[in-house]
Amino acid sequence: MKSRYKKHLKRIAARTPIVTFSQNETANKGEVIDKAILDNYFDKFTGYIAEQWQLEEMRYEDIKKGFYSDVLLFMNNYLTCGNNDYIYLLIPTSKNKYKVIEKEHVPTWQRIYWEKEDPNDDRSWCYFDEDTYDLWEYMINQLDKHVEAF
Repeated sequence: MKSRYKKHLKRIAARTPIVTFSQNETANKGEVIDKAILDNYFDKFTGYIAEQWQLEEMRYEDIKKGFYSDVLLFMNNYLTCGNNDYIYLLIPTSKNKYKVIEKEHVPTWQRIYWEKEDPNDDRSWCYFDEDTYDLWEYMINQLDKHVEAF
């Protein structure tokens, strides 16, 4: 891979948002968090990490598509079966600092969904992850708004 591609990928990694999950309420909206302590705050997180890709073997466009695909699958997996109560979207503010832009409580989204869809609890079944799709779509839209590097 050409060195200009590697430089561009490092720039993307520095500017990409991070999606995180936590079982407990660990951060507040608007809070700034140092990159070194992300592990202390959140249970699971993902974003574009240049080291996880074999850069020499891949085309630049494939790396960009792969990043986005990985984030979508990560969010889908942890929203449906990750047993996490909070989902956060962090954007970089300066070198090694992230600001919490979105903070959503998953059980609250589920409760609001079922109050709207089935207020009397008439049916005893639902599709798997039916109640989390609205939250997933909302977080993807927020992610798309903040992905400047692509």
